[in-house]
Amino acid sequence: IMANMINSLSFFYPREEAGLFVGRNEELSRILFSINEVYTNRTPKCIVILGRKSIGKTMLIKEAMKRALEADKTRFVYLNCKFIPSNLKFFVMYLLERVMWWLIGFKAGYPNLSMSLDELNKMINRMRETLLRDFVIEKLEDIIQRYEEGDLQLALRRLVEIIERFSIDIKPVTIILDDFHVVLENKNEQISIFLNKLKTLSAPILYIFSSIPTSKTSEFIRKAREIIGHDVEIIKLNALSREEVAKLAERITKHSLPGKLISMMYNYTGGIPGYIVPLLRRALQVLSEMKTSWGMRGEEVLEKAYMAEVFTVDGNIAEELNNFLAEISQKEHIIKDILFLIAVNEGLSGATIAKSLGITENKTNSLLNELLEMGIFQEKNGNYFFRDQTFRAFIYAKAIQYDLSIISLKNPKVIKDLKKVIERLEATRYSKPSFKEWVGRVINQLRGESFSSLSLGRANIVADINIPTRLIENWTEKMGEKQLTVDILLTDDEFIIVEVKETEKIKKDHIEDILRKCDDIEILERKKVRACWIISQMGIDESAMQRAMQETGRIVILTDLKTINNIANKYEIEQWE
Repeated sequence: IMANMINSLSFFYPREEAGLFVGRNEELSRILFSINEVYTNRTPKCIVILGRKSIGKTMLIKEAMKRALEADKTRFVYLNCKFIPSNLKFFVMYLLERVMWWLIGFKAGYPNLSMSLDELNKMINRMRETLLRDFVIEKLEDIIQRYEEGDLQLALRRLVEIIERFSIDIKPVTIILDDFHVVLENKNEQISIFLNKLKTLSAPILYIFSSIPTSKTSEFIRKAREIIGHDVEIIKLNALSREEVAKLAERITKHSLPGKLISMMYNYTGGIPGYIVPLLRRALQVLSEMKTSWGMRGEEVLEKAYMAEVFTVDGNIAEELNNFLAEISQKEHIIKDILFLIAVNEGLSGATIAKSLGITENKTNSLLNELLEMGIFQEKNGNYFFRDQTFRAFIYAKAIQYDLSIISLKNPKVIKDLKKVIERLEATRYSKPSFKEWVGRVINQLRGESFSSLSLGRANIVADINIPTRLIENWTEKMGEKQLTVDILLTDDEFIIVEVKETEKIKKDHIEDILRKCDDIEILERKKVRACWIISQMGIDESAMQRAMQETGRIVILTDLKTINNIANKYEIEQWE
Protein backbone atom coordinates (compact mmCIF):
# COMPACT_ATOMS: atom_id res chain seq x y z
CA ILE A 1 0.00 0.00 0.00
CA MET A 2 2.73 2.45 1.01
CA ALA A 3 4.72 1.82 -2.17
CA ASN A 4 1.60 2.46 -4.23
CA MET A 5 0.94 5.67 -2.29
CA ILE A 6 4.49 6.91 -2.86
CA ASN A 7 4.36 6.21 -6.59
CA SER A 8 0.84 7.53 -7.11
CA LEU A 9 0.47 10.68 -9.17
CA SER A 10 -3.08 11.26 -8.02
CA PHE A 11 -2.63 13.63 -5.09
CA PHE A 12 -5.07 16.43 -5.73
CA TYR A 13 -5.25 18.08 -2.34
CA PRO A 14 -5.55 21.84 -2.71
CA ARG A 15 -2.35 23.55 -1.62
CA GLU A 16 -2.21 26.65 0.51
CA GLU A 17 -1.28 29.80 -1.42
CA ALA A 18 -0.46 32.41 1.17
CA GLY A 19 -2.19 35.75 0.83
CA LEU A 20 -4.46 34.95 -2.11
CA PHE A 21 -7.65 34.67 -0.10
CA VAL A 22 -9.43 38.04 -0.17
CA GLY A 23 -13.00 38.89 0.86
CA ARG A 24 -15.53 36.09 1.41
CA ASN A 25 -15.18 36.52 5.20
CA GLU A 26 -18.87 35.83 5.80
CA GLU A 27 -18.77 32.67 3.69
CA LEU A 28 -15.58 31.51 5.42
CA SER A 29 -17.13 32.10 8.84
CA ARG A 30 -20.14 29.98 7.91
CA ILE A 31 -17.92 27.03 6.92
CA LEU A 32 -15.77 27.31 10.07
CA PHE A 33 -18.90 27.59 12.20
CA SER A 34 -20.23 24.36 10.63
CA ILE A 35 -16.92 22.58 11.30
CA ASN A 36 -17.06 23.69 14.92
CA GLU A 37 -20.73 22.72 15.17
CA VAL A 38 -20.02 19.17 13.93
CA TYR A 39 -17.06 18.95 16.32
CA THR A 40 -19.12 20.13 19.31
CA ASN A 41 -22.50 18.51 18.67
CA ARG A 42 -21.23 15.35 16.97
CA THR A 43 -23.95 15.46 14.32
CA PRO A 44 -23.51 15.36 10.53
CA LYS A 45 -23.98 18.43 8.39
CA CYS A 46 -23.79 19.36 4.69
CA ILE A 47 -22.71 22.55 2.91
CA VAL A 48 -23.14 23.22 -0.81
CA ILE A 49 -20.95 25.98 -2.30
CA LEU A 50 -22.32 27.32 -5.59
CA GLY A 51 -20.64 29.72 -7.98
CA ARG A 52 -19.74 30.07 -11.63
CA LYS A 53 -16.47 28.98 -13.17
CA SER A 54 -13.27 30.40 -11.59
CA ILE A 55 -15.24 32.38 -8.98
CA GLY A 56 -13.06 31.02 -6.16
CA LYS A 57 -14.89 28.00 -4.71
CA THR A 58 -11.72 25.94 -4.29
CA MET A 59 -9.83 28.93 -2.90
CA LEU A 60 -12.52 29.32 -0.22
CA ILE A 61 -12.29 25.60 0.61
CA LYS A 62 -8.49 25.81 0.86
CA GLU A 63 -8.70 28.70 3.30
CA ALA A 64 -11.30 26.88 5.42
CA MET A 65 -9.09 23.78 5.48
CA LYS A 66 -6.11 25.82 6.61
CA ARG A 67 -8.00 27.55 9.44
CA ALA A 68 -9.71 24.33 10.61
CA LEU A 69 -6.45 22.39 10.68
CA GLU A 70 -4.85 25.10 12.80
CA ALA A 71 -7.68 24.58 15.30
CA ASP A 72 -7.22 20.79 15.01
CA LYS A 73 -10.96 20.08 14.96
CA THR A 74 -11.29 17.89 11.88
CA ARG A 75 -9.53 15.73 9.30
CA PHE A 76 -10.15 16.18 5.59
CA VAL A 77 -10.80 13.77 2.74
CA TYR A 78 -10.49 16.01 -0.31
CA LEU A 79 -11.77 14.59 -3.61
CA ASN A 80 -11.62 16.59 -6.82
CA CYS A 81 -14.40 15.11 -8.95
CA LYS A 82 -12.60 15.97 -12.19
CA PHE A 83 -9.90 13.42 -11.38
CA ILE A 84 -11.84 10.67 -9.64
CA PRO A 85 -11.24 7.32 -11.41
CA SER A 86 -14.29 5.94 -13.19
CA ASN A 87 -13.18 2.39 -12.35
CA LEU A 88 -14.29 1.17 -8.89
CA LYS A 89 -11.04 -0.72 -8.33
CA PHE A 90 -8.95 2.42 -8.85
CA PHE A 91 -11.42 4.51 -6.89
CA VAL A 92 -11.03 2.30 -3.80
CA MET A 93 -7.24 2.78 -3.92
CA TYR A 94 -7.67 6.49 -4.67
CA LEU A 95 -9.84 6.95 -1.58
CA LEU A 96 -7.64 4.71 0.56
CA GLU A 97 -4.61 6.88 -0.21
CA ARG A 98 -6.42 10.00 0.95
CA VAL A 99 -7.63 8.42 4.18
CA MET A 100 -4.24 6.87 4.96
CA TRP A 101 -2.38 10.16 4.90
CA TRP A 102 -4.17 11.61 7.90
CA LEU A 103 -4.28 8.22 9.63
CA ILE A 104 -0.47 8.18 9.65
CA GLY A 105 -0.24 11.72 10.92
CA PHE A 106 -0.67 14.23 8.10
CA LYS A 107 -3.52 16.52 9.09
CA ALA A 108 -4.66 17.44 5.58
CA GLY A 109 -3.17 14.69 3.52
CA TYR A 110 -0.19 16.67 2.24
CA PRO A 111 2.34 13.89 1.65
CA ASN A 112 6.06 14.51 1.57
CA LEU A 113 6.80 12.65 -1.64
CA SER A 114 10.56 12.64 -0.93
CA MET A 115 10.01 10.51 2.17
CA SER A 116 11.45 6.98 2.08
CA LEU A 117 9.46 3.85 2.83
CA ASP A 118 11.42 3.44 6.07
CA GLU A 119 10.40 6.91 7.18
CA LEU A 120 6.76 6.21 6.30
CA ASN A 121 6.83 2.96 8.26
CA LYS A 122 8.19 4.85 11.25
CA MET A 123 5.28 7.28 10.93
CA ILE A 124 2.81 4.42 10.93
CA ASN A 125 4.46 2.99 14.05
CA ARG A 126 4.07 6.26 15.91
CA MET A 127 0.57 6.94 14.60
CA ARG A 128 -0.86 9.77 16.68
CA GLU A 129 -4.33 8.28 17.06
CA THR A 130 -3.10 5.09 18.83
CA LEU A 131 -6.63 4.36 20.03
CA LEU A 132 -7.55 3.23 16.52
CA ARG A 133 -4.32 1.45 15.66
CA ASP A 134 -5.53 -2.16 16.02
CA PHE A 135 -8.92 -1.37 14.49
CA VAL A 136 -7.33 0.35 11.47
CA ILE A 137 -4.79 -2.43 10.86
CA GLU A 138 -7.55 -5.03 11.02
CA LYS A 139 -9.69 -3.10 8.55
CA LEU A 140 -6.75 -2.45 6.22
CA GLU A 141 -5.91 -6.14 6.13
CA ASP A 142 -9.54 -6.89 5.28
CA ILE A 143 -9.60 -4.16 2.61
CA ILE A 144 -6.54 -5.62 0.89
CA GLN A 145 -7.96 -9.14 1.05
CA ARG A 146 -11.29 -8.01 -0.43
CA TYR A 147 -9.45 -5.89 -2.98
CA GLU A 148 -7.39 -8.85 -4.18
CA GLU A 149 -10.47 -11.09 -4.27
CA GLY A 150 -12.31 -8.49 -6.37
CA ASP A 151 -14.98 -7.79 -3.75
CA LEU A 152 -14.64 -4.04 -4.25
CA GLN A 153 -18.00 -3.11 -2.72
CA LEU A 154 -17.01 -4.69 0.59
CA ALA A 155 -13.53 -3.15 0.40
CA LEU A 156 -15.16 0.26 0.04
CA ARG A 157 -17.52 -0.56 2.91
CA ARG A 158 -14.55 -1.33 5.18
CA LEU A 159 -12.94 1.95 4.16
CA VAL A 160 -16.10 3.84 5.05
CA GLU A 161 -16.08 2.05 8.44
CA ILE A 162 -12.60 3.47 9.12
CA ILE A 163 -13.92 6.98 8.36
CA GLU A 164 -16.95 6.35 10.58
CA ARG A 165 -14.94 5.01 13.55
CA PHE A 166 -12.38 7.80 13.28
CA SER A 167 -15.17 10.44 13.22
CA ILE A 168 -16.84 8.98 16.30
CA ASP A 169 -13.81 8.15 18.46
CA ILE A 170 -11.16 10.69 17.41
CA LYS A 171 -12.21 13.71 15.34
CA PRO A 172 -15.00 14.49 12.91
CA VAL A 173 -14.05 13.98 9.27
CA THR A 174 -14.81 16.58 6.61
CA ILE A 175 -15.41 15.05 3.19
CA ILE A 176 -14.97 17.55 0.36
CA LEU A 177 -16.25 16.83 -3.14
CA ASP A 178 -14.91 19.69 -5.27
CA ASP A 179 -16.34 20.37 -8.76
CA PHE A 180 -19.30 18.12 -8.02
CA HIS A 181 -21.11 19.29 -11.17
CA VAL A 182 -18.84 16.89 -13.09
CA VAL A 183 -20.48 14.02 -11.18
CA LEU A 184 -23.95 15.44 -11.81
CA GLU A 185 -23.37 15.63 -15.55
CA ASN A 186 -21.40 12.39 -16.06
CA LYS A 187 -23.16 10.29 -13.40
CA ASN A 188 -19.94 8.94 -11.87
CA GLU A 189 -21.08 5.62 -10.40
CA GLN A 190 -18.17 5.36 -7.95
CA ILE A 191 -19.18 8.58 -6.18
CA SER A 192 -22.80 7.39 -6.06
CA ILE A 193 -21.71 4.11 -4.46
CA PHE A 194 -19.49 5.98 -1.99
CA LEU A 195 -22.26 8.42 -1.01
CA ASN A 196 -24.79 5.61 -0.62
CA LYS A 197 -22.49 3.86 1.83
CA LEU A 198 -21.97 7.12 3.75
CA LYS A 199 -25.76 7.55 3.82
CA THR A 200 -26.06 4.68 6.32
CA LEU A 201 -23.73 6.36 8.84
CA SER A 202 -24.70 8.48 11.81
CA ALA A 203 -21.11 9.63 12.35
CA PRO A 204 -20.27 13.34 12.81
CA ILE A 205 -19.19 14.01 9.24
CA LEU A 206 -19.26 17.38 7.50
CA TYR A 207 -19.91 17.12 3.77
CA ILE A 208 -18.81 20.03 1.58
CA PHE A 209 -19.83 19.99 -2.08
CA SER A 210 -18.74 22.69 -4.53
CA SER A 211 -20.35 23.05 -7.93
CA ILE A 212 -21.20 25.47 -10.68
CA PRO A 213 -24.99 25.93 -10.71
CA THR A 214 -26.72 23.66 -13.22
CA SER A 215 -30.27 22.55 -13.92
CA LYS A 216 -29.50 19.46 -11.81
CA THR A 217 -28.39 21.41 -8.72
CA SER A 218 -31.81 21.35 -7.02
CA GLU A 219 -32.08 17.58 -7.60
CA PHE A 220 -28.64 17.09 -6.09
CA ILE A 221 -29.47 19.23 -3.01
CA ARG A 222 -32.52 17.04 -2.45
CA LYS A 223 -30.29 13.94 -2.54
CA ALA A 224 -27.82 15.61 -0.18
CA ARG A 225 -30.65 16.11 2.32
CA GLU A 226 -31.34 12.37 2.09
CA ILE A 227 -27.72 11.52 2.86
CA ILE A 228 -27.47 13.48 6.11
CA GLY A 229 -31.13 13.41 7.15
CA HIS A 230 -31.67 17.15 7.52
CA ASP A 231 -31.36 20.45 5.69
CA VAL A 232 -28.42 21.58 3.59
CA GLU A 233 -26.70 24.94 3.99
CA ILE A 234 -26.13 26.72 0.67
CA ILE A 235 -23.34 29.26 0.16
CA LYS A 236 -23.43 31.27 -3.08
CA LEU A 237 -20.27 33.03 -4.23
CA ASN A 238 -20.27 36.27 -6.20
CA ALA A 239 -17.41 38.15 -7.85
CA LEU A 240 -15.01 40.28 -5.80
CA SER A 241 -15.69 43.98 -5.43
CA ARG A 242 -13.38 46.57 -6.99
CA GLU A 243 -11.85 47.22 -3.56
CA GLU A 244 -11.21 43.50 -3.04
CA VAL A 245 -9.62 43.26 -6.49
CA ALA A 246 -7.27 46.11 -5.52
CA LYS A 247 -6.37 44.29 -2.29
CA LEU A 248 -5.66 41.02 -4.11
CA ALA A 249 -3.58 42.85 -6.72
CA GLU A 250 -1.49 44.47 -4.00
CA ARG A 251 -0.81 41.10 -2.37
CA ILE A 252 0.34 39.53 -5.64
CA THR A 253 2.36 42.45 -7.04
CA LYS A 254 3.59 43.84 -3.70
CA HIS A 255 2.59 47.27 -5.01
CA SER A 256 -0.40 49.55 -4.59
CA LEU A 257 -1.49 49.83 -8.23
CA PRO A 258 -2.94 53.07 -9.66
CA GLY A 259 -6.72 53.32 -9.78
CA LYS A 260 -6.84 53.24 -13.58
CA LEU A 261 -5.01 49.90 -13.62
CA ILE A 262 -7.40 48.47 -11.03
CA SER A 263 -10.33 49.63 -13.17
CA MET A 264 -8.73 48.12 -16.27
CA MET A 265 -8.14 44.82 -14.49
CA TYR A 266 -11.66 44.80 -13.04
CA ASN A 267 -13.08 45.34 -16.54
CA TYR A 268 -10.93 42.51 -17.90
CA THR A 269 -11.75 40.00 -15.17
CA GLY A 270 -15.15 41.04 -13.80
CA GLY A 271 -13.74 40.49 -10.30
CA ILE A 272 -13.27 36.73 -10.83
CA PRO A 273 -10.27 35.51 -8.74
CA GLY A 274 -9.52 32.66 -11.15
CA TYR A 275 -8.72 35.26 -13.81
CA ILE A 276 -7.08 37.88 -11.61
CA VAL A 277 -4.35 35.64 -10.17
CA PRO A 278 -2.93 34.24 -13.46
CA LEU A 279 -3.37 37.63 -15.16
CA LEU A 280 -1.26 39.42 -12.54
CA ARG A 281 1.35 36.68 -12.45
CA ARG A 282 1.70 36.98 -16.21
CA ALA A 283 1.80 40.77 -15.87
CA LEU A 284 4.74 40.48 -13.47
CA GLN A 285 6.59 38.44 -16.10
CA VAL A 286 5.82 41.02 -18.80
CA LEU A 287 6.90 43.82 -16.44
CA SER A 288 10.26 42.13 -15.95
CA GLU A 289 10.73 41.44 -19.68
CA MET A 290 9.91 45.04 -20.60
CA LYS A 291 12.14 46.36 -17.79
CA THR A 292 9.58 48.97 -16.86
CA SER A 293 7.32 49.92 -13.92
CA TRP A 294 3.60 49.93 -13.19
CA GLY A 295 3.59 53.72 -13.14
CA MET A 296 5.30 54.15 -16.52
CA ARG A 297 3.76 51.50 -18.78
CA GLY A 298 1.30 49.66 -16.55
CA GLU A 299 -1.61 49.72 -19.01
CA GLU A 300 0.53 48.26 -21.81
CA VAL A 301 1.86 45.58 -19.45
CA LEU A 302 -1.63 44.59 -18.32
CA GLU A 303 -2.96 44.47 -21.86
CA LYS A 304 -0.08 42.29 -23.06
CA ALA A 305 -0.57 39.97 -20.11
CA TYR A 306 -4.31 39.70 -20.83
CA MET A 307 -3.70 38.91 -24.50
CA ALA A 308 -1.13 36.26 -23.58
CA GLU A 309 -3.33 34.64 -20.93
CA VAL A 310 -6.60 34.56 -22.88
CA PHE A 311 -5.53 34.25 -26.53
CA THR A 312 -2.39 32.08 -26.56
CA VAL A 313 -2.04 28.33 -26.16
CA ASP A 314 0.22 28.64 -23.11
CA GLY A 315 -2.15 30.98 -21.27
CA ASN A 316 -3.37 29.57 -17.95
CA ILE A 317 -6.73 31.30 -18.36
CA ALA A 318 -7.04 29.98 -21.92
CA GLU A 319 -6.28 26.43 -20.74
CA GLU A 320 -8.89 26.64 -17.98
CA LEU A 321 -11.52 28.07 -20.33
CA ASN A 322 -10.72 25.50 -23.01
CA ASN A 323 -11.21 22.69 -20.49
CA PHE A 324 -14.44 24.30 -19.31
CA LEU A 325 -15.69 24.61 -22.90
CA ALA A 326 -14.98 20.92 -23.51
CA GLU A 327 -16.66 20.04 -20.21
CA ILE A 328 -19.94 21.88 -20.80
CA SER A 329 -20.25 20.87 -24.47
CA GLN A 330 -19.41 17.22 -23.90
CA LYS A 331 -23.02 16.01 -23.75
CA GLU A 332 -24.63 18.64 -25.98
CA HIS A 333 -22.27 19.60 -28.78
CA ILE A 334 -24.70 22.27 -29.97
CA ILE A 335 -23.88 24.28 -26.80
CA LYS A 336 -20.54 25.14 -28.38
CA ASP A 337 -22.35 26.48 -31.46
CA ILE A 338 -24.61 28.63 -29.28
CA LEU A 339 -21.59 30.06 -27.45
CA PHE A 340 -19.85 30.87 -30.75
CA LEU A 341 -22.97 32.47 -32.18
CA ILE A 342 -23.61 34.73 -29.16
CA ALA A 343 -19.90 35.58 -28.81
CA VAL A 344 -19.76 37.10 -32.29
CA ASN A 345 -23.28 38.47 -32.29
CA GLU A 346 -24.52 39.30 -28.79
CA GLY A 347 -28.13 40.18 -28.16
CA LEU A 348 -29.86 37.51 -30.27
CA SER A 349 -33.23 36.14 -29.21
CA GLY A 350 -33.88 32.46 -28.62
CA ALA A 351 -35.94 32.27 -31.83
CA THR A 352 -33.10 33.73 -33.92
CA ILE A 353 -30.59 31.36 -32.35
CA ALA A 354 -32.87 28.39 -33.08
CA LYS A 355 -33.34 29.46 -36.69
CA SER A 356 -29.63 30.14 -37.21
CA LEU A 357 -28.57 26.74 -35.86
CA GLY A 358 -31.43 24.75 -37.34
CA ILE A 359 -32.78 23.38 -34.04
CA THR A 360 -36.19 23.64 -32.39
CA GLU A 361 -37.04 26.57 -30.15
CA ASN A 362 -37.85 24.20 -27.26
CA LYS A 363 -34.40 22.64 -27.49
CA THR A 364 -32.78 26.07 -27.79
CA ASN A 365 -34.63 27.43 -24.75
CA SER A 366 -33.65 24.39 -22.69
CA LEU A 367 -29.96 24.89 -23.52
CA LEU A 368 -30.16 28.64 -22.96
CA ASN A 369 -31.70 28.05 -19.52
CA GLU A 370 -28.80 25.75 -18.67
CA LEU A 371 -26.29 28.43 -19.72
CA LEU A 372 -28.20 30.98 -17.64
CA GLU A 373 -28.07 28.64 -14.62
CA MET A 374 -24.31 28.26 -15.00
CA GLY A 375 -23.88 32.02 -14.99
CA ILE A 376 -22.44 32.07 -18.51
CA PHE A 377 -25.28 34.06 -20.09
CA GLN A 378 -27.56 36.80 -18.89
CA GLU A 379 -30.89 37.61 -20.46
CA LYS A 380 -32.26 41.10 -21.17
CA ASN A 381 -35.70 41.53 -22.73
CA GLY A 382 -35.58 38.10 -24.32
CA ASN A 383 -32.09 38.58 -25.78
CA TYR A 384 -28.93 36.81 -24.61
CA PHE A 385 -25.53 38.21 -23.66
CA PHE A 386 -22.37 36.85 -22.06
CA ARG A 387 -22.10 37.60 -18.35
CA ASP A 388 -18.37 36.86 -18.32
CA GLN A 389 -16.59 39.07 -20.84
CA THR A 390 -13.27 37.23 -20.56
CA PHE A 391 -15.01 33.99 -21.49
CA ARG A 392 -16.71 35.82 -24.33
CA ALA A 393 -13.39 37.20 -25.60
CA PHE A 394 -11.89 33.69 -25.48
CA ILE A 395 -14.86 32.16 -27.34
CA TYR A 396 -14.85 35.05 -29.83
CA ALA A 397 -11.20 34.50 -30.69
CA LYS A 398 -11.74 30.75 -30.98
CA ALA A 399 -14.78 31.25 -33.19
CA ILE A 400 -13.16 33.74 -35.53
CA GLN A 401 -9.90 31.84 -35.86
CA TYR A 402 -11.05 28.25 -35.85
CA ASP A 403 -14.57 27.09 -35.25
CA LEU A 404 -17.05 29.75 -36.34
CA SER A 405 -17.41 27.92 -39.61
CA ILE A 406 -19.46 25.13 -38.02
CA ILE A 407 -22.34 27.55 -37.45
CA SER A 408 -25.09 27.65 -40.02
CA LEU A 409 -26.04 31.30 -40.30
CA LYS A 410 -29.08 31.16 -42.56
CA ASN A 411 -30.64 34.34 -41.29
CA PRO A 412 -29.48 37.15 -43.65
CA LYS A 413 -29.55 39.69 -40.81
CA VAL A 414 -27.26 37.50 -38.71
CA ILE A 415 -24.80 37.18 -41.60
CA LYS A 416 -24.87 40.91 -42.20
CA ASP A 417 -24.37 41.69 -38.50
CA LEU A 418 -21.61 39.11 -38.23
CA LYS A 419 -19.68 40.68 -41.10
CA LYS A 420 -20.02 44.08 -39.43
CA VAL A 421 -18.71 42.69 -36.16
CA ILE A 422 -15.72 41.11 -37.89
CA GLU A 423 -14.96 44.38 -39.69
CA ARG A 424 -15.16 46.27 -36.39
CA LEU A 425 -12.76 43.81 -34.81
CA GLU A 426 -10.03 44.82 -37.24
CA ALA A 427 -9.96 48.27 -35.64
CA THR A 428 -9.73 46.93 -32.07
CA ARG A 429 -6.88 45.64 -29.96
CA TYR A 430 -8.11 42.11 -30.58
CA SER A 431 -7.30 42.61 -34.28
CA LYS A 432 -8.74 39.46 -35.78
CA PRO A 433 -8.32 38.56 -39.47
CA SER A 434 -10.61 39.98 -42.12
CA PHE A 435 -13.46 37.85 -43.42
CA LYS A 436 -11.41 36.96 -46.51
CA GLU A 437 -8.34 36.01 -44.50
CA TRP A 438 -10.46 34.02 -42.08
CA VAL A 439 -12.09 31.94 -44.82
CA GLY A 440 -8.65 31.43 -46.33
CA ARG A 441 -7.41 30.17 -42.97
CA VAL A 442 -10.36 27.76 -42.69
CA ILE A 443 -9.51 26.31 -46.09
CA ASN A 444 -5.84 26.02 -45.14
CA GLN A 445 -6.86 24.04 -42.07
CA LEU A 446 -8.89 21.67 -44.20
CA ARG A 447 -5.77 20.52 -46.03
CA GLY A 448 -4.89 17.02 -44.98
CA GLU A 449 -8.21 16.41 -43.17
CA SER A 450 -10.03 13.24 -44.18
CA PHE A 451 -13.40 14.93 -43.83
CA SER A 452 -14.81 18.15 -42.40
CA SER A 453 -18.18 19.77 -42.73
CA LEU A 454 -18.50 23.50 -42.40
CA SER A 455 -21.50 25.79 -42.56
CA LEU A 456 -20.60 29.18 -43.93
CA GLY A 457 -24.03 29.89 -45.33
CA ARG A 458 -22.43 32.08 -47.99
CA ALA A 459 -22.17 31.59 -51.74
CA ASN A 460 -19.26 32.43 -54.03
CA ILE A 461 -16.69 32.61 -51.24
CA VAL A 462 -13.75 31.62 -53.39
CA ALA A 463 -13.93 34.84 -55.36
CA ASP A 464 -13.50 36.80 -52.15
CA ILE A 465 -10.64 34.77 -50.70
CA ASN A 466 -7.24 36.35 -50.82
CA ILE A 467 -5.61 33.12 -52.06
CA PRO A 468 -4.27 32.91 -55.63
CA THR A 469 -6.24 30.34 -57.65
CA ARG A 470 -6.60 29.45 -61.30
CA LEU A 471 -9.64 27.98 -62.97
CA ILE A 472 -8.97 24.52 -64.40
CA GLU A 473 -12.54 23.45 -65.18
CA ASN A 474 -15.98 24.97 -65.40
CA TRP A 475 -19.42 23.70 -66.38
CA THR A 476 -23.11 24.41 -65.93
CA GLU A 477 -25.85 21.96 -64.94
CA LYS A 478 -29.59 22.28 -65.36
CA MET A 479 -31.58 22.29 -62.09
CA GLY A 480 -35.18 22.30 -63.22
CA GLU A 481 -35.68 25.68 -64.74
CA LYS A 482 -32.56 27.05 -63.06
CA GLN A 483 -28.87 26.38 -63.34
CA LEU A 484 -26.05 25.04 -61.19
CA THR A 485 -22.55 26.32 -61.90
CA VAL A 486 -19.46 24.35 -60.92
CA ASP A 487 -15.96 25.85 -60.88
CA ILE A 488 -12.89 23.74 -60.15
CA LEU A 489 -9.96 25.85 -59.08
CA LEU A 490 -6.37 25.04 -58.20
CA THR A 491 -4.42 27.00 -55.59
CA ASP A 492 -0.69 27.68 -55.87
CA ASP A 493 0.02 24.82 -53.47
CA GLU A 494 -2.18 22.46 -55.50
CA PHE A 495 -5.20 22.35 -53.23
CA ILE A 496 -8.34 21.70 -55.24
CA ILE A 497 -11.45 23.77 -54.58
CA VAL A 498 -14.76 22.74 -56.10
CA GLU A 499 -17.16 25.65 -55.84
CA VAL A 500 -20.84 24.97 -56.42
CA LYS A 501 -23.14 27.95 -56.99
CA GLU A 502 -26.76 26.94 -56.99
CA THR A 503 -30.21 28.42 -56.67
CA GLU A 504 -32.01 25.25 -55.57
CA LYS A 505 -31.27 22.33 -53.27
CA ILE A 506 -28.71 19.98 -54.78
CA LYS A 507 -30.03 16.52 -55.67
CA LYS A 508 -28.31 13.15 -55.80
CA ASP A 509 -28.11 13.10 -59.60
CA HIS A 510 -26.27 16.43 -59.56
CA ILE A 511 -23.75 14.99 -57.12
CA GLU A 512 -23.31 11.90 -59.30
CA ASP A 513 -22.67 14.06 -62.37
CA ILE A 514 -20.24 16.32 -60.53
CA LEU A 515 -18.33 13.34 -59.11
CA ARG A 516 -18.14 11.74 -62.55
CA LYS A 517 -16.77 14.90 -64.10
CA CYS A 518 -14.29 15.34 -61.25
CA ASP A 519 -13.05 11.79 -61.89
CA ASP A 520 -12.47 12.73 -65.53
CA ILE A 521 -10.18 15.59 -64.57
CA GLU A 522 -6.68 14.21 -64.78
CA ILE A 523 -5.14 16.63 -62.32
CA LEU A 524 -7.37 15.44 -59.47
CA GLU A 525 -6.10 11.89 -59.82
CA ARG A 526 -2.51 12.81 -60.60
CA LYS A 527 -2.05 15.18 -57.67
CA LYS A 528 -4.06 13.01 -55.28
CA VAL A 529 -5.36 16.09 -53.54
CA ARG A 530 -8.67 16.59 -51.80
CA ALA A 531 -11.46 18.67 -53.21
CA CYS A 532 -13.46 21.24 -51.26
CA TRP A 533 -17.14 21.71 -51.98
CA ILE A 534 -18.45 25.13 -51.14
CA ILE A 535 -22.22 24.96 -51.10
CA SER A 536 -24.40 27.99 -50.46
CA GLN A 537 -27.49 28.49 -48.31
CA MET A 538 -29.85 26.45 -50.46
CA GLY A 539 -28.61 23.22 -48.88
CA ILE A 540 -28.21 19.68 -50.14
CA ASP A 541 -30.64 16.79 -50.48
CA GLU A 542 -30.14 13.94 -47.97
CA SER A 543 -29.52 11.30 -50.64
CA ALA A 544 -26.99 13.60 -52.27
CA MET A 545 -25.31 14.12 -48.93
CA GLN A 546 -25.10 10.36 -48.38
CA ARG A 547 -23.55 9.87 -51.80
CA ALA A 548 -21.04 12.65 -51.20
CA MET A 549 -20.06 11.09 -47.87
CA GLN A 550 -18.77 8.07 -49.75
CA GLU A 551 -16.05 10.34 -51.11
CA THR A 552 -14.69 11.22 -47.68
CA GLY A 553 -11.13 10.66 -48.78
CA ARG A 554 -11.35 13.49 -51.25
CA ILE A 555 -14.18 15.90 -50.53
CA VAL A 556 -14.97 18.47 -47.90
CA ILE A 557 -18.58 19.61 -47.79
CA LEU A 558 -19.67 23.01 -46.58
CA THR A 559 -23.39 23.02 -45.89
CA ASP A 560 -25.86 23.81 -43.14
CA LEU A 561 -25.50 22.15 -39.74
CA LYS A 562 -29.10 20.92 -39.58
CA THR A 563 -28.63 18.83 -42.73
CA ILE A 564 -25.41 17.35 -41.38
CA ASN A 565 -27.04 16.46 -38.07
CA ASN A 566 -30.05 14.89 -39.81
CA ILE A 567 -27.75 12.71 -41.91
CA ALA A 568 -25.57 11.82 -38.93
CA ASN A 569 -28.61 10.76 -36.89
CA LYS A 570 -30.19 8.84 -39.74
CA TYR A 571 -27.07 6.83 -40.52
CA GLU A 572 -26.01 6.54 -36.85
CA ILE A 573 -22.82 8.49 -37.36
CA GLU A 574 -21.51 9.46 -33.94
CA GLN A 575 -20.53 13.06 -34.63
CA TRP A 576 -19.50 15.22 -37.55
CA GLU A 577 -17.60 18.47 -37.15
